[in-house]
Amino acid sequence: MRGARPPALIYAVDERPPAAPLVLLGLQHMAIVASSLVVPVFVARAAGVDSATLAAIVFGIGLATFGVAAAVSVFGGPAFRLYAALIGMAAGVVLAASLGAIAPDGWRHLDAEPWLALPRLGHLTWTISPDPTLLLAFGLAAFAATLKTIGAVSTAQRLNDADWSRPDAGNLRRGVFGDGLASICAGLLGSTGQNSATSAVGISGATGATSRWIALTLAGWLAAMACMPKLAALFELMLGMVLGGVLAFAAIYMVANGIELIGSRVLDRRRALVVGAAIIAATSFRAMPELALALPVALQPFASSGLALGMVVAVVLNLVFRIGIHRRARLVVADLSQAEREIAAFLAVQAGLWGLRQELLARAVLALGHLLRCDGAAPQGHSRLTVEASYDELRLVLFLRRATTVPVLVPAERPSSPGRAMTLQVPGAELATMQRAVGSVCLRLELDA
Repeated sequence: MRGARPPALIYAVDERPPAAPLVLLGLQHMAIVASSLVVPVFVARAAGVDSATLAAIVFGIGLATFGVAAAVSVFGGPAFRLYAALIGMAAGVVLAASLGAIAPDGWRHLDAEPWLALPRLGHLTWTISPDPTLLLAFGLAAFAATLKTIGAVSTAQRLNDADWSRPDAGNLRRGVFGDGLASICAGLLGSTGQNSATSAVGISGATGATSRWIALTLAGWLAAMACMPKLAALFELMLGMVLGGVLAFAAIYMVANGIELIGSRVLDRRRALVVGAAIIAATSFRAMPELALALPVALQPFASSGLALGMVVAVVLNLVFRIGIHRRARLVVADLSQAEREIAAFLAVQAGLWGLRQELLARAVLALGHLLRCDGAAPQGHSRLTVEASYDELRLVLFLRRATTVPVLVPAERPSSPGRAMTLQVPGAELATMQRAVGSVCLRLELDA
């Protein structure tokens, strides 16, 4: 991934950590993504204590785990910060063992598991359910998983690029494709559906290690767990008490990254309504969960949880607010000596109305100023200047039209001919072209939002 390296990163995405840190970082991520293997109910039954006592113990251990991880992340040097979550989990496990929270039956179960055993595939069967509501629920879950992957990949892009301003669409496509392919393979093998681990992205941001080599090490650890039942049982036994604390530690960074993603775009009226309505819908679900039961059976999956309801509201409002998203504005400059000032003021007004980022506005003013200064040596040959701006959330396009009897002195990559578009070299613009006709010239600038 190209871009300016953020100063907080210890190991960037294309860098390979040394062998020992790489193994430990892979272990740390395995402990995070293996959360689905840990069933707290199993711990409760094995402990043989009442739920109130267990809740108090788990809360205390989780709080201690979170506190240690947070302290290491904030006050520890880079060498300790890399393993903040792992150190927090180790402290939580030691505390759980010292308090007797790990039941003796759990240790006996661990001792009974073999060290090596290949995965068994005798459970594999494939059936097609005739219930159409299951297909609807699966489609909703797949759509939500896709949005989650887009968010996780976008966050990873921002973590690795100090100059990040918008997601890389090609990188997103590859991430979604890989995520879908993993789910297909998991389904064929009778496993649970796979999805990107946003908690792992949060841990990457907290520790400053985003190297892709960690994923390969993580795959090795997961393969070892699949073939070593004792290792899987050990994680199930140990992580049940500390999982809440370490997931809270990762979730805090994910929330912070999400807020930064939202803040990377100017919140105009449309975006503010989408973000606010989705958050309110998701949080209000817990206050009135019975509303989902009042819906028709076919629609109940869309309101089955606060997350599902918030996602549906966000997606529907996004689709509705696409109406009229392509906005245009026009300016006529009669006094060419004041053209640069008038155009800059015009674009500043539109930036406020359309929600343009200040960086995009600065690039547009830079590009237009460059064109006007290059062409300002012979203003007597020009009549009035017309500027048209259009914006569709993805790209800002500027048209400059004028009647002229003098050549436009802008550096070009290839010679021009009447009626043919010519590519220009204009700083600040991704694409700049000029087309000349008899007595007129049209300039077009395109800037990625």
